[in-house]
Amino acid sequence: GRDRPPRRPRARWGAARLNHGDPPQHKKEEKGETTDMRFFDAFHNPPAGLAILRWTLAILLLLHGIAKITGGISGIEGMLAKAGLSTFLAYGTYIGEVVAPLLLLINRFVVPAALIIVIQMLFAIGLAHTGELFKLSRTGGWAIELQAFFLLNAVVVALTAPRTGGK
Repeated sequence: GRDRPPRRPRARWGAARLNHGDPPQHKKEEKGETTDMRFFDAFHNPPAGLAILRWTLAILLLLHGIAKITGGISGIEGMLAKAGLSTFLAYGTYIGEVVAPLLLLINRFVVPAALIIVIQMLFAIGLAHTGELFKLSRTGGWAIELQAFFLLNAVVVALTAPRTGGK
């Protein structure tokens, strides 16, 4: 086999993959005094940041899923039929907006769940928002900023999920 360096033990929540080294010792000189800036180092917590990102994605998307449960998916079925696709694909909305977010919340099958959300958002953009790709809203934001948020944050969650051996 190949010679490999020994694996480093993993930190809680998989933070060991983010190799930031020791926190820098920030000191600022002001009128002969030294002000210790280590206060801000207390906020350097990549695992907590990634968990908050995963939970935010899950909760915000789950709210859309709850709306689909209570209001139905007939609108999505109509868009699929208009695009020449099987209306059965509309049921994938429940997987992408309910099951996948729940998996993210309980931190199980994170990469597959995030990738399902990526596929869900690509379908949503392709079916309902292609006309808005190059438009701005009345307030100056990107017309599909919400869909872009879900899509790109799902990519980030998938890329930064700790290796769990399939859990």
